[in-house]
Amino acid sequence: MEYHQRRGNSGWVSSSAIGGHYQPLVQKLNRLMLLDSVWKKETGVFAGYWTVDSVSGGTVYVRAASAPAAQELMFRSQGLVKRLNKYFDRQWIKEIKVI
Repeated sequence: MEYHQRRGNSGWVSSSAIGGHYQPLVQKLNRLMLLDSVWKKETGVFAGYWTVDSVSGGTVYVRAASAPAAQELMFRSQGLVKRLNKYFDRQWIKEIKVI
């Protein structure tokens, strides 16, 4: 059940009005949660060596546990981008960078 009053009486706003305002943030959080979930699935045994650090502007920044793990990620990054993007409604991951 939704409880709300008109703005001005006591400052209450409907939950649907709040939801509409934060929709872009909700979409970003949903993408990040999905990325976290599919990252482990798509990286397989390498998940223990590669950790997603951040995402910015379509670039996924990943920490590698060692130099060989970083080199392996660079070698596999293009294929990994394609496999990750298949889980999203649009291809928002452009590249993977090792940090």
